Amino acid sequence: AGGDLSGHHAHQRLAGKGQATGKNGKAGDLYLTIRISPHPLYERVGNDLRQALTINLFTAVLGGDIQLSTMAGNLKIKIPAGTQHGKTLRIKGKGMPVYGQPGISGDLLLTIQVVIPENLTAEQQDLFRQLQQSFAAGKTNMA
Repeated sequence: AGGDLSGHHAHQRLAGKGQATGKNGKAGDLYLTIRISPHPLYERVGNDLRQALTINLFTAVLGGDIQLSTMAGNLKIKIPAGTQHGKTLRIKGKGMPVYGQPGISGDLLLTIQVVIPENLTAEQQDLFRQLQQSFAAGKTNMA
């Protein structure tokens, strides 16, 4: 017996595990409905887990390593230079265990959310303007 746990709920029948009925005392079947509650950090997509990963502007532009605590343990995630807001990074084998297949797990899907700095000082704004002008001068390609 086995239920598909990849959705929001599953039904499971356990033959002979229910309440005894009638004079013969034979146990009936037990029917279970399993509901999977939403998790505050993860969204389940089949055996994959989707999670938002917030990074700062500098890591998005320059790349870098991020330490991330997951259900699979602590992971070091490499963020490629030029990572765009909304990009999804796939971490193989760090999602939900596949029901009935020991040792096999889905993937962890990290959706990047880039945070733009706020409350910049005058000097910081000036540096961003200089960077903006360097793009306008055609020194670097920008989408």
